[in-house]
Amino acid sequence: LTVDDYTISADDQLARYLQQAGMANVLEDGVFGRRLSAGFLDGFFTQLENVEWECTSVALPRPEDIPKSYRAKIRIHEHMYLQKEKDASISAFTQNGNPEDSLLAGVVKHGDKLFKTWSEDVLNLQSVRVIARQYEMH
Repeated sequence: LTVDDYTISADDQLARYLQQAGMANVLEDGVFGRRLSAGFLDGFFTQLENVEWECTSVALPRPEDIPKSYRAKIRIHEHMYLQKEKDASISAFTQNGNPEDSLLAGVVKHGDKLFKTWSEDVLNLQSVRVIARQYEMH
């Protein structure tokens, strides 16, 4: 069994045992929220009868040893709160007379909310950070 701050994973043998015990859902993503809690883990191990287990820690690297250089590709969705932003997001050339059918490029609708979207390619090096942004044009 591997437990970290956010997930639980098991080897095949334990996964089969959990399935037979009716507890297979404990391995699903998102079952425990943002972080696993100590109270949950106490209850979990109490349920594992006749199973030998050993709790070992995995040493984390010192913060100063973690590489500071990275590259990230990010897709941004920024909620459009202001009415003037929402009004400006609709094309003057509407289709079928419905303005919401003609959102400008880079604007998407999720439910009743509008979001501006763009992509970022971030390169972070020891002494420089470069961000290239790409916006939809059509």
